[in-house]
Amino acid sequence: MKDALPRMDYPRAKERYAELQASGMIDVGSYLYLQGRNAIAHAEKEPYISPDRLADHQRIDDDLPMIRNLATIAIEDACGLLRSWSQFEQRDALGGLVALFGEEAVSAIRTSTVRPEMTFTIPESVTIVARRSPETCAFELLQMEPIDVTDGALTMLCSNADQTVQFKLILDFANNQFEFDPISQFGRRQDLDSYEGVMREIACQKFTWCMFRNGSLELWNDETDELLAKSRPVMLVNMWLDVEGHNATMALLEQKRLEFLAAQKPE
Repeated sequence: MKDALPRMDYPRAKERYAELQASGMIDVGSYLYLQGRNAIAHAEKEPYISPDRLADHQRIDDDLPMIRNLATIAIEDACGLLRSWSQFEQRDALGGLVALFGEEAVSAIRTSTVRPEMTFTIPESVTIVARRSPETCAFELLQMEPIDVTDGALTMLCSNADQTVQFKLILDFANNQFEFDPISQFGRRQDLDSYEGVMREIACQKFTWCMFRNGSLELWNDETDELLAKSRPVMLVNMWLDVEGHNATMALLEQKRLEFLAAQKPE
């Protein structure tokens, strides 16, 4: 355990490890084993711990990220199975954009020192794909525009031609990470009174449903067919997926689609 502690890579686990060291604790491994594992597994022995006591409950909760991280490291070492975090880290999440922008621009983004006169190579159009293998949903021919650089992260706005669908992409070059929230970073204008609006809403429903179920977002260069960035799978927290509600919505949209097609047929 002592050897594995410095190898932890979950952000909250690393933060808790640093907190314990800053408090003066030298042997964090023994602390986790004696005051964590043993105290919980052998409730009749000292040191005693009670999950019903607020201080003990809070301490256990604070230590859990380290326990989870150490457990996944042990499984990876013993079984040779890459955990999802390792698989993500082995893939260069922003590699395509790094190559496209160039090292000077990327360095400026990472240090948040972008100057007004600096230019970025922006593709004429991009495609955004929601992927939950083998399920996919794509929005093509989107325009991409940089809107902000903060704390080493570049924020891009991707929109379709009439700006009825927009994606806000936060590309963290400082930490080489790309996470996408389909709730707060995706928007569209709803219009169920036209065939185009219904088709757009069908595509948007498919997109969000794919992302909600651990989908990943991919950013592709339309001109070169190169993958520019790929997000970590979405992990929803404190949300319940309404399967029946989603199916009912899709059925209603399909009915509207058929009604528009029937109305367009010559009599």
